[in-house]
Amino acid sequence: MARRTDDDDGDRGAGTTAPADEHPDAFANAMRFPLRVGQALSVLPVDAMTGARSRPRAVYSVVTNVGLSLLAILSAVMQLSKPKRPDLVEFMVVVFYTMAAINSWLFYRLGRRWWAALLRAFRVQDRRQGPCPGLRRKIFAISSLLLGVSFVEHSLSEMTAVVGLSRAHPNASSFSECLELYYYANYPMVIMAVGYWPFMAPFAFMLNFVATFLWNFNDLFLMSMGVAVASRFEFLRESIEKDVGDVLDAKAAGTTPRLLGKAYWRSARRAYNALSKLARLVDQALNVQLFVSFLNNLYFVCMQLLRGFDGPSVRWWESLYILFSFGFLVVRTSAVCLMAASVVENSRSVLGVLHSVCSEDYNEEVHRFLVQVASDDVALTGLNMFKVTRGLLLTVAGTILTYEVVLVQLH
Repeated sequence: MARRTDDDDGDRGAGTTAPADEHPDAFANAMRFPLRVGQALSVLPVDAMTGARSRPRAVYSVVTNVGLSLLAILSAVMQLSKPKRPDLVEFMVVVFYTMAAINSWLFYRLGRRWWAALLRAFRVQDRRQGPCPGLRRKIFAISSLLLGVSFVEHSLSEMTAVVGLSRAHPNASSFSECLELYYYANYPMVIMAVGYWPFMAPFAFMLNFVATFLWNFNDLFLMSMGVAVASRFEFLRESIEKDVGDVLDAKAAGTTPRLLGKAYWRSARRAYNALSKLARLVDQALNVQLFVSFLNNLYFVCMQLLRGFDGPSVRWWESLYILFSFGFLVVRTSAVCLMAASVVENSRSVLGVLHSVCSEDYNEEVHRFLVQVASDDVALTGLNMFKVTRGLLLTVAGTILTYEVVLVQLH
């Protein structure tokens, strides 16, 4: 953060003139890859780079969302209409499609109500303080890794289902027979409603793939937004740390240091205040999706553990899939928690720099800055019911163990 000797206005940060919006590490450009992939599968019915509404994307999104909602309703009706009590593991399909439908409508809401505001807020920060170095590389790496592993996990799931069907029906030889068997095994709720129509199979397959993708993409989106907000706080902290370090180095060398002054610290505090407002805007837009993510992942971690307890009744390839899927789910849940918690960690990291300010440069603006950082409640939340911190990861682990004991007894 370059030194400033003039006063500054409200939300303006202390910094040099930022590069143009075309900079690779500008927020919109850093988010380009995951959002382009998401929009190919109906996520965000707006222009991802400008926030402008797009009628074709809106229609595509609504059609997909309605299809997922119908699958969720039909799955619930089928399970609840069984003469005996639904099995806990069999009920997973209802939760799977229900959560997919909820996520799809949440992204529709995000695109229509929040995305343009988020783009504007991040663009203001990019212009006033400059883009965060390496942001695009971080988000691209996270997106590539998560989407790649999720594709492998989904492929293993489909291979497990196909191998199981081929062993159960060795006489099925033609493609139409295999397609019908697969359709009956995986989409019984559609069979119950309208019977077997071969031309509906591709649409059902597509909805199943979108549902799986949404499960992963919601976590990916939350990780990316957490990294984007945390990077802005880290960038501000590094800028202040450099300037404070220059003063301390000059003092240690025995030369008269050029003090930063009240105007600098006033500008730095206002820059921090602007980032706090940005974090609250992101939380306001995403707190429902963060809550759904934790709820969804908590449920499926418990169910995957429960399936693992089936032991000898599960074939080796099914055990391999369950083990891989469970490991991926645990790592992904932990990553969401840690990357969202990095907002809290990085927002408070500037405290150490402020504590190192030399006595000659300490003034009421530094004190106000210290008080604000120490008392400001900057965090991403789940529906404003819990704050995402590193400690939450241990709380989630304890909750999983507690519910798993109950589920084993019920199962």
